[in-house]
Amino acid sequence: MSEQRSATPSDIASVDGRTALSEAEAALERAILGKEPVTAGHFHGLLAALVHVAQQGRASFDDARSVLEQMRTLRVPVDVPALRSALDVLAIDVARGKAEVCDGEALVQDLLNAGNFVRLGLPVFRAMLRVVAAGAGRGCAAPKDSERVVALMQEHECECDVATYNLMLDVVARSARCGRAEVADGVNVLYRIKKAGLTPDVNTFRSLMDVVAWSARRGRASMQDAEMVQKRARARARTLIHT
Repeated sequence: MSEQRSATPSDIASVDGRTALSEAEAALERAILGKEPVTAGHFHGLLAALVHVAQQGRASFDDARSVLEQMRTLRVPVDVPALRSALDVLAIDVARGKAEVCDGEALVQDLLNAGNFVRLGLPVFRAMLRVVAAGAGRGCAAPKDSERVVALMQEHECECDVATYNLMLDVVARSARCGRAEVADGVNVLYRIKKAGLTPDVNTFRSLMDVVAWSARRGRASMQDAEMVQKRARARARTLIHT
């Protein structure tokens, strides 16, 4: 008698993702066939489920793009949660080499041109930066790509917060790993955080130290750079203690 293999957490997550996807698709179909108002909420669950299924390699950015196209066909405005989920699927594909970073910018621009979008918000720009970070991890994106996202933010009068700057630092760190960024790029982001009147957090210094570590492996950073990051992190810690 063959021994039956126990389900792993990955197996369970895969089944749950496909189940959620099937349920979301069924709910949307019921709304359409029942001639009920179809809202963005019907698509939120569908796209969120696609993210989980994509993590298992069973869905792609093309699937997410098809859902957004269906929203357009049904004249349902694409809102922030819908676009964020689609971009998260794209980030998964980019990390696997199945899509390109520029696909994210093209998607956003297409929606803006079509006038089928509510507004661009900080969650969307963060998702765009996650796409850039995924590309940077493969050596096909660099800090200059995150700068284009920031430029779009400024165009839409959306200001960066610390979490957004930390995503920019993640791009720098991943780029440094592939030899496409240096310590100066990370320090530049830190300078911009302070110039904006914001306070760097533990994730800021963790990412900055990653930049130093990867740069050092390529002979582009030294112990002095690491000590500089540690000194700034300690200064930040002392500030917190006395606050």
